[in-house]
Amino acid sequence: MTLSVNSLYKKPDFKCFLGLALLLTPFPVSAETADYYCKKASENLGKKEYFQAVSNYTGAIRLDPAGECGTGVLGKAYAGRGLARKELQQYDEAIADLNKAVELNPWDISFSENLNESKKLKSKAGLFRLAILIAVVVSGFFLLAALYSFVRSRFSGKGKGGVASAQKPISVVSNNPVVLRAKARMEEVVKKSFKTMEDYRAWLAVKEIMGKGDYKKALMQYLRRDYGSLAVPDKINLFEIRLNLNDIDIAGNIYQEIKDSPALKEDIDLREKLSKLCAAKGLDILPALRGNAGLSARGKDEITEKAGVRVQAGEYSRALEVLSGKPFPALTLDDYNLFFESYVRLGDLVRADSALKNIRKVIFKEFPVQREQEKASFNCDPARPIDVDIVFYDSMAQLCMKLNWPDIASGLYRLIENIMLNTMKISTNQEDFYKLAVSFELVKDFKYAMEVYMLMIEAGDYKDIRDRYVKIKFSEQGPAANTGKPEELKNRLDVSGAVLGGKYELKRILGEGGMAVVYEAWDRAKNLPVAIKRMHSSLRTYPEEYARFKREAEIVQKLRHPAIVGVQGIVEEGLDAYLVFDYVDGKPLSEVLLEKKKLPLEECRRVFKSICQAITYAHSSNIIHRDLKPANIMIGFKGEVKVMDFGLASELRDNSSQVSHQTKSGTPAYMAPEQYSGLVKRETDIYAMGLCLYEMLTGEHAFTGPDYQQVKNKKDYRPPTELAPWLPAGIDKLISRALEPDPDMRFPDPIDFYKALMKL
Repeated sequence: MTLSVNSLYKKPDFKCFLGLALLLTPFPVSAETADYYCKKASENLGKKEYFQAVSNYTGAIRLDPAGECGTGVLGKAYAGRGLARKELQQYDEAIADLNKAVELNPWDISFSENLNESKKLKSKAGLFRLAILIAVVVSGFFLLAALYSFVRSRFSGKGKGGVASAQKPISVVSNNPVVLRAKARMEEVVKKSFKTMEDYRAWLAVKEIMGKGDYKKALMQYLRRDYGSLAVPDKINLFEIRLNLNDIDIAGNIYQEIKDSPALKEDIDLREKLSKLCAAKGLDILPALRGNAGLSARGKDEITEKAGVRVQAGEYSRALEVLSGKPFPALTLDDYNLFFESYVRLGDLVRADSALKNIRKVIFKEFPVQREQEKASFNCDPARPIDVDIVFYDSMAQLCMKLNWPDIASGLYRLIENIMLNTMKISTNQEDFYKLAVSFELVKDFKYAMEVYMLMIEAGDYKDIRDRYVKIKFSEQGPAANTGKPEELKNRLDVSGAVLGGKYELKRILGEGGMAVVYEAWDRAKNLPVAIKRMHSSLRTYPEEYARFKREAEIVQKLRHPAIVGVQGIVEEGLDAYLVFDYVDGKPLSEVLLEKKKLPLEECRRVFKSICQAITYAHSSNIIHRDLKPANIMIGFKGEVKVMDFGLASELRDNSSQVSHQTKSGTPAYMAPEQYSGLVKRETDIYAMGLCLYEMLTGEHAFTGPDYQQVKNKKDYRPPTELAPWLPAGIDKLISRALEPDPDMRFPDPIDFYKALMKL
């Protein structure tokens, strides 16, 4: 029975492995197959799907690279791919493809036109390169000028703050989500200041005249009117006019009337402009207008006011000196904001993070959002006044991004999210929330980006929020951990779209180790994500390794526990075996420690509790993990902790088990001393747990190589309190017992270990 290529292509198994088969197996193909790809690519061109077009044309070329099925099909493929690459501005590749098409079919008129097109592209490419060269030269010039300016200001005594101190305050772009809300609020404040719309329009007319710099004409508009009938915004205008006309005494009198007005206190742009104008005129009557970025409209004491003046003047170290005179219990949100900005401008990341934590405590209490099971709940009140400066937080987030502090920027955007959720309806402010979610993406805080997108999806469809949500969830930039090295995975086969066992659709490579590679996949039957582990092909020739790989599934299938990554089954296809595991949306503890260095004691206790529960359950089934380490402990984004990778696990016959020379494997830094002799006991896992706890508490490895066995037998390590003096008394004794070289001297089981930790 003969099947056509089109009918075969509709079959899922053929579609999944067609590309791989074509690359690895040389066999003749028909022009119909290559022509099919050309037709698909032509449809992509018509829809302006240029990346897909390039992919399909490449498929056609790979099917018949020598043109055995006729140069017409091959010439079409090269010409089409060249046109697609031209649209993608890949000019060099486009020229090569178009020239190849003309070479294959010199008599074809359309291909001759493509030859002329290639010449135009070559000219464009040359101009493009020249433009890039000019841009690089100009950018280099400005960079050198900026560097010279910085060095000059640094050593001339100005801008004494550090890396960012010489920079001007970052102005917030007009279309930022929080700025839109702030401006709308200010417009309402201004409008309510006028008795009639006619007065409001007159005020706008004067603002327009002032914008042109004609202050005398603007003054004449007010001199024709009764001063007593002027609204506060009019008097603010008049104050600015008098300053620009050098009528300093009159300006000082007007200031006494407007200094406490909300319009003057809350409009940051106006406040900064007038503050600079006063400084230029030598007028020192506006302390409330200087240094108040990040200060609320609530009452401020003298220390806060003085520190604010120092911050606005760029004297960040002196601002910190002023704030240090205030006792800690008396510090307010305004003080924390000043601390935060000063540390950011001084380039002190650690202290900036500490100040941000204090800000978060206040904001999260005032604007609470409860998050349970990936669901955010909050009480939105659009009429609620906002007496915190969200514009300040947004501008600082942008500055932190410029300083390459994405974690700090993310923390600021989380503050903004809480404020927005409590004060703005998503359905009527979709653009604002959309831009907030995009901001989360920019700082790679994909968890919160997904949260905002999901809330928007529930409120109604908008732009590409669904596509963005799916892309984050199931792409390489999503929240799932990618433990593989990009440079190693880059050249591997693209598994996206391949189907395993008729039900598991492979998405991407999650990571790779010495034994196996792990993929993210989608279970079509259960409609859930899964993780699939495949043993390296090079290990197939070792029967004992292949048996051990399959034994992992058999062992883990016995262990059904919430703190253990469960296995769903094993799939064998051809010469390969695949283990299907539950998917954990999170990161290995090893990555968490790389990011955070160490964990707080309470967080250590929470993580350690789940580890103890998992290992206790395994021991109750006579299973010893043998390779417990931070890389084999997953921390989910919802806070769950799960132990994984039982590939080296042993089953105990009695209280201990002797393993063969070939299976004396493990990770040297986390192996117990008895493992080097091939002995495995329950206390072997206790030793590894002690090492994991030590690393969580201190951020350091207890032992360093190369001779791990010797230093472990001597217990040659630094006590935890030497590295972290704030740890409670008794922690050194606890770790010492867990790391005893003699297994019988350690804690008898994980629960005893955990109870001893909780007593400290």
